[in-house]
Amino acid sequence: MLEERRTLPVMQAESFEKFLNLYSNQQVVIVTAGTASGQSTQLTQRIMYLELDKGLQVACTQPRRVAARRVAERVAAEMDVRLGEQVGVHHRDHNNTNEKTRLKFVTEGILLRQYQEDPTLSRYSCVIVDGCHERTADADILLSLLKKTLVNRPELKLVIMSATMNTQEFADYFGSSSNADSGLRPTRFECREAYPREKSPREHTRLSVQQIQVAVSKLRKGIKDLDVVPLYSSLPQDEQVKAFHSGDKRICIVATNIAETSLTIEGVACVVGMTTLLPAPISQASAEQRAGRANRTRLGVCFRLYTKETFDNTFLKSSPPGIHKADIKKYILILKSAGYNAVGTFDFLEPPHPEVYLRGLQDLKAMNMIHNNGNITPAGNGSLELPIEQAWYNAFVRGLKLGCLDEIISIAAFSSTRHSIFAKPYPQRYAAATEHAQFTNPVSDHMTELNAFYKWRHQCKLGAKEAAVWCHETLLNVEALNEAFELRKEMLDECGVLFGIESVPALTFDDEEYDIKIRKAIARQTLV
Repeated sequence: MLEERRTLPVMQAESFEKFLNLYSNQQVVIVTAGTASGQSTQLTQRIMYLELDKGLQVACTQPRRVAARRVAERVAAEMDVRLGEQVGVHHRDHNNTNEKTRLKFVTEGILLRQYQEDPTLSRYSCVIVDGCHERTADADILLSLLKKTLVNRPELKLVIMSATMNTQEFADYFGSSSNADSGLRPTRFECREAYPREKSPREHTRLSVQQIQVAVSKLRKGIKDLDVVPLYSSLPQDEQVKAFHSGDKRICIVATNIAETSLTIEGVACVVGMTTLLPAPISQASAEQRAGRANRTRLGVCFRLYTKETFDNTFLKSSPPGIHKADIKKYILILKSAGYNAVGTFDFLEPPHPEVYLRGLQDLKAMNMIHNNGNITPAGNGSLELPIEQAWYNAFVRGLKLGCLDEIISIAAFSSTRHSIFAKPYPQRYAAATEHAQFTNPVSDHMTELNAFYKWRHQCKLGAKEAAVWCHETLLNVEALNEAFELRKEMLDECGVLFGIESVPALTFDDEEYDIKIRKAIARQTLV
């Protein structure tokens, strides 16, 4: 492992000296390095050692949980330490860190929540924002807030990293006052590109999780000596591991845009890049990130299922900023709670359209989360304490009054998981419909989920093995159920503090208005 690390481009003397010089003399450093260059694993370690004498932590954000986990695991292995000690990982339903942790890999959302609690981010001496090419809404807001924090904390360092991004845009944004600079453009292995001569058929331009399962099934039937595995964020973790630990057989990984993260999958030599994940074109930057899976550990080739002309003339240079597509209400509240009341004039990296602000403000006023004068209300501040969509706060308040807060918290947890608790694998879609019918409530999907949750908890009391077998037989998504359960526990604690209650009220099953009370509380998501 050590010999392999020494060959990584960012660890070559010239490259590392350039980075070290920038890091020593600048407050903000923008690093662009080709895929497989080692920036996510090697530079983070070097920065941690550079900051060690300050007694503070170094945070490295990742756009996705899978990427945060995998990079943290790799770095811990390279440092020969147990994950959770010097090197830790923290995302919404998992916190494997302790007081000894010095290098923490977190999702962008986690760092945003920490900023709400401590706008100076006083626990950190350096923040590394990795994967900036994805331009997620959380990352854009985080960078905007960090720009303000850097002024108040001159000793704080910011490192922005990506394999493909417009460095000049970031450098212009942070400006000379923040001493922004860019450097490092190494790549480790060559990746050849192959384009079709004619435009690809329309049926090749659609891809979804369901279609991934279909593709996996067809490939397994068609090529017997090929180990075919899926890879996407909602896949159970024990299934995801199969993509990273292949056996002796050749492996084919059918993946979503998780392939655009900083993941390294050993031995990948060929990438087949399609135009879409959903029926919408990707960007040139996303295409380059996907191609990068093929040159991480060996020479590779990327087969693009679209023409060179389409790539050059149709694809945008980079993905549109996530803030332009996200629900702006959450970010309006975050900014107002941080003291930036005039959100319309806030210094965004790329500001949303003014009409988006107006619609967001109208919705927040309707939900009683901001006053008519624009100031944030106690309800608005309270909603930010919850790790879910802010609108659920009103449902919680109503649920508390109606005595069904426990049920509403459970329903909010189901609604906030990445995927449904009901597994619907394509080959078993008809069996799934039959099995799930036992939980059905004819008037509410939320009540249907609640029924499934209660039956699952009953099975868990019988034993973990029994619950796992039951979930397999009834086609329930164990990962989603566990995620919802952990989120539910977190919200039970949060609500206890928010509402000053020792126990969360719950209905009894013999309550004549059981369904009605729960549905009334849910309706309060948008109505005050």
